[in-house]
Amino acid sequence: MNDLLGPDTAPIIKSLGAAFAGRALLILEARRDMPITTRSVLTLIIWEVPLIVAFALIGWHAASLLGFDSENGRVVLTALLANIGPRGIDRLVDRLLPPPPTGEKK
Repeated sequence: MNDLLGPDTAPIIKSLGAAFAGRALLILEARRDMPITTRSVLTLIIWEVPLIVAFALIGWHAASLLGFDSENGRVVLTALLANIGPRGIDRLVDRLLPPPPTGEKK
């Protein structure tokens, strides 16, 4: 049976699903006490869809760089990165990289 979208369809769907789940958990926690309006839903769609796609790509390929050979490990890393978001990744990189030498700006 031929796959209509190519042999990489299953990993693409898995990575998008993992990124969506990670972002959805973050959104549900952040917006728990805010009312749901049409404007808030449209704003959410405009900002979150590009983030979901970006984290799907970043997480799936970063997992292979870190040595996660199984798809389960890739899904978990993708969901984790999507959940911590861009600010969390900035904080993580700041902790992992050494500070710049004194006298120089970032």
